[in-house]
Amino acid sequence: MINDVRALRAEGALEAAVALQKPVCLMHMKGEPRTMQQDPRYADVVADVTQFLRERVAECLNAGLDEELLLLDPGFGFGKT
Repeated sequence: MINDVRALRAEGALEAAVALQKPVCLMHMKGEPRTMQQDPRYADVVADVTQFLRERVAECLNAGLDEELLLLDPGFGFGKT
């Protein structure tokens, strides 16, 4: 399993996941690891996280990952209070 805090946004990550065809956990994280806890703010945290994860799932599916391989992690504690 690939457990990716960047939700396959790093260069080459999505392509590698498609090539491997292994389960992938896509996680939401606001900002970057060094800054994510510095006063994170949302208009609507549930809507923002949901939209982000939907977009990442769509990109993964369009790239060739099977929907059954995708797991979603809202990233509790990763840029949230």
